[in-house]
Amino acid sequence: ASIKSFTQLLPYSAVDTSLTDKMASSLLNVFTKINNSYSVPIFDDDFKNKNYNVLVIPERSMNFFPWELMPVRFESDTTQYYYFGEFANVTYAPSLSSYVQFARKQRKVKSRKEALLVSANPNTASTTNYTDNLLALRSEYGNIEFVDKEIESINQVLSKKKLFKKKYKIKTLNSQYITEEAFKLSDLEKYKYIHIAAHGIHDDENPKYSGILLGRNENDNEDGILQNHEIYPLNLNADLVTLSSCFSGFGEIDPNEGNLGIYRSFLIAGAKSVIISLWNVEDESTSLLFTKFYEFLKSGKSKAESLRLAKMYLKNETHFSAPYFWAPFILIGES
Repeated sequence: ASIKSFTQLLPYSAVDTSLTDKMASSLLNVFTKINNSYSVPIFDDDFKNKNYNVLVIPERSMNFFPWELMPVRFESDTTQYYYFGEFANVTYAPSLSSYVQFARKQRKVKSRKEALLVSANPNTASTTNYTDNLLALRSEYGNIEFVDKEIESINQVLSKKKLFKKKYKIKTLNSQYITEEAFKLSDLEKYKYIHIAAHGIHDDENPKYSGILLGRNENDNEDGILQNHEIYPLNLNADLVTLSSCFSGFGEIDPNEGNLGIYRSFLIAGAKSVIISLWNVEDESTSLLFTKFYEFLKSGKSKAESLRLAKMYLKNETHFSAPYFWAPFILIGES
């Protein structure tokens, strides 16, 4: 209940600064229940200057809380609070054994510098792509104007040649061209990175019917929503699949297997890691975050460190400094 209350408060605190203290109190309440203690940990100041990699294996409702928001203090000033994610590169896994499997997973073919960038905005795609899905959902799944700009910015980052390094070969399917069928027919095995910026569809009563809204053409056999059971058979060889959509971490919680969300289907299909979101995300800030993420990734940083640095860019150098904007995305799988 405390995690749900905290995540419900997050979007309001992002636009109403009078709720900042209430949000901080709610976060401390979450931490108290997790740690079974009212004392926020105090670290040696050297922790700030070291590059820590941390693996988190969450249980039950903790699957929907980013450990990057855990409050911490330092010995030099115990009255000042920080976020754990400011200093640690955090990766998640359903279990320790599964993490070992991700890390050891061998590529089916030689790695290529190729990326598939996908964006789907209902307001710019042809109406027939979305009519069947959105008759009852228009008000909830409307315009996300920055998704096409997001993949274009990522395209520019990955396409830029640096010294003697080969640039990435990019395929983009933006809102004008994307359909579920077009995605499935994209020779997915050859891509190192697959990035999908779109709406997430959530069915609370039947989570297995949740998915990613990609759209359809009038004569397609597909319904336009990429769902769990359709992802399993895909033959992926991706180092990373990024689900840049609202609450892409949504899923049933199994007491033994953890979160059974859509991300797991991509891992089973062959991806080494997946980035998901834990709550509804803001369009423009998400676009900025992932543009910076791929800049850091291309420079040679690990996936986990690149995500942390992109979050800190959003937190410290933009007007999207509230946790609501930068904290929802987490990395699951090989770091």
